[in-house]
Amino acid sequence: MGLDASIEPLLETIASGFLALEADCTISYANGVAAGMCGSKADAILGRRHKEVFPALGGTVLDERLREAKSKGVPVDFETDYPAGERWFHVRAAPRPSGGFSLFFDDITERKQTEQEKAEALAREREARTEAEILNEVAAALAGELDLHKLVQIVTDAATKLTGAQFGSFFYNVLNEKGESYILYTLAGAKREDFEKLGMMPRNTQVFEPTFRGTGIVRSDDITLDPRYGKMEPYRGMPPGHLPVRSYLAAPVISRGGEVLGGLFFGHPERGKFTEHAERIAVGIAVQAAIAIDNSRLFYKLEEELARRKAAEGAMLLLGAVVDSSDDAIISKDVNGIITSWNQSAERLFGYTAGEAIGQTVADLLIPDDRQEEEPEILARLRKGERVPPFETVRRRKDRSHIDVSLTISPVKDQQGHTIGASKIARDITERKLFEQRLVEQARLLDLTCDAILVRDKSDRILYWNSAAEEMYGFTREEALGKISHELLRTESPQPLQEILKMFAQEGRWSGELRHTSRSGSHIVTLSRWTAERDEKGDFIRVLESNNDITGRVRIQEELERANKDLEQFAYSASHDLQEPMRTIKVYSELLMHEGLKSRDGETAEYLRFLRSAASRMELLLRDLLAYTKITQEENAAGGADANKTLSDALANLAGAITESNAQITHEELPAPSMHVIHLQQLFQNLIGNSIKYRDPDRQPVIHVSAARRAEEWVFAVRDNGIGIAPQFREQIFGLFTRLHNPDKYPGTGIGLAICKRIIERYRGRIWVESEPGRGSTFFFSVPI
Repeated sequence: MGLDASIEPLLETIASGFLALEADCTISYANGVAAGMCGSKADAILGRRHKEVFPALGGTVLDERLREAKSKGVPVDFETDYPAGERWFHVRAAPRPSGGFSLFFDDITERKQTEQEKAEALAREREARTEAEILNEVAAALAGELDLHKLVQIVTDAATKLTGAQFGSFFYNVLNEKGESYILYTLAGAKREDFEKLGMMPRNTQVFEPTFRGTGIVRSDDITLDPRYGKMEPYRGMPPGHLPVRSYLAAPVISRGGEVLGGLFFGHPERGKFTEHAERIAVGIAVQAAIAIDNSRLFYKLEEELARRKAAEGAMLLLGAVVDSSDDAIISKDVNGIITSWNQSAERLFGYTAGEAIGQTVADLLIPDDRQEEEPEILARLRKGERVPPFETVRRRKDRSHIDVSLTISPVKDQQGHTIGASKIARDITERKLFEQRLVEQARLLDLTCDAILVRDKSDRILYWNSAAEEMYGFTREEALGKISHELLRTESPQPLQEILKMFAQEGRWSGELRHTSRSGSHIVTLSRWTAERDEKGDFIRVLESNNDITGRVRIQEELERANKDLEQFAYSASHDLQEPMRTIKVYSELLMHEGLKSRDGETAEYLRFLRSAASRMELLLRDLLAYTKITQEENAAGGADANKTLSDALANLAGAITESNAQITHEELPAPSMHVIHLQQLFQNLIGNSIKYRDPDRQPVIHVSAARRAEEWVFAVRDNGIGIAPQFREQIFGLFTRLHNPDKYPGTGIGLAICKRIIERYRGRIWVESEPGRGSTFFFSVPI
């Protein structure tokens, strides 16, 4: 059996698609939204099985959940995709007493896509963070090694592993004692004899040229299909016995001065193994390798020069010449930390001349106050003859500014092997630190979705506030940073906030709905997700919070709940109030039929009057009910409604009542609110009509209409001098079928104010009354500008 026809108008007003299925899954009712989803009209799909109308539903989760609802006799709520349209829907299915189902469904494709995009952004952020960590680890490993061959082997092994290559190699240029250049190489993932039996080095082919010339990166999913491949004789590609290579990746290693130091080459026998992530890793390691090789070359250059001179004075003079030619700051100090030499690069880096620096201690001259513990530890290790591993730190310049440096400290010994001081190489790594910082910032930028993203410290003070948060809440980044987030946003939660914070501290994650207040005072409902960041010890240090604005969705849910309440109230009234006039018609009709011939003419006339009265009441009630259900069927106006003309039209419709009551109606100049003309006219007509109806019988009705702008809304007022309303009834009067007076004295159906309220709620406005019994009433309604 189909639906009650009385609820069909309401089902046509909701934003959800609705289908009524009978026990055999044929469609007995479909609202306009559901019909539109299948590109048809509702009448065209009635009587057909739902799988005929939506053929892609076959075998989906819908069938399984419908069987579950039917077997358990309870409603089910779930999300499912619709393959035919590449859409996602949220479905609510409830079994009906007749054996069929009621199906509500909403298109959530946009939300699903947003969730997918966010997951992809988070994955990219994690990937960028992993890259930075990997490069830092490789840099730390390289900083501790000065042996060139060991250094390039570390680079080869690490890069081969991290790029996912099956085998890798590093070909690098070396200068012999005569200054002649020749090529050495290291391998990973392949035996040296397998490579050497070919008896060849890479030639300057079109494939290798970009790497050896340092002009760019080469990455290919299948190098055998690359147009630069196979151009040289005799093999036109790979010679017999060559390692099988399909996926290919190569990156040049270039010094800071622009010299091509060598190249990193990676291969894999399968296609498509090297991603953009692998390419970035290879480039990052190539940069670190160039720095390490530069350091190694410089170190060995210094050691070679020192070895040429046995005498300490000669060695120091020669070292001074080399030191002054270096781009890095090279400083010598004794075992007490007093500076004994200071090259020109040290002057450029730190701002002190050699005369100002020599004789001062490193601690007093260069080390910031918060890092004073470093120098005593370094001197203690030097006195013991121990090597100080390279490390990165911060030093202070003459202008008191701080600079990031990497330090390589080598002991200086006399002819007897006693440590008499140390040589310190300081390299400015500000650019590299900025690069690493940019990596982190870029990772954050990947998280710029429509969601508000903020980072809080363990005291809930805001450390980061993205542009989406600025747009959502209205607070600028400067206003938000440093504030306690829950105080700034006046957070409201479904359970005590302290309980949520306690749960989050234990589990490190939390998600749920929160209610925030924006700078303008508006309330925002968000789906909030928190993730904890912990340090190496597992201690909590920061919180990443992502807030998705679901205010619209919550409002729709609330409206649906209100619509359901109205529907229940309507069903009750339809079975109660409408039955009384129908019962009267039936009883008196039967009296006329059975006794009309025996009765006098006066009695017959009285029965007929009863019939006419009841029929009139029923007609009026049905008319108002129809008006109530049609409110949401009108399209919103594109522009504004001329309230002055609309008021005139409403007064014309009330002309009879105005004349009969001798009512005096005035108004001020009215604005043009963004409303449909019919809706505004219904408001004026109902409110002014009520003022006339509920007039004081002892005085002439006086009614005044006005409007004023308050913040971001127009507030209209209809003031009268009628009988007034008691305080306890000011909210009740806006209910459906609500009456405070005897219908014989004040005729009507009790629907007029309910219509007004329904219109105003459609425009997200408010309607209320201020009144005192015997002193009149003022009805207000607001409409957003």
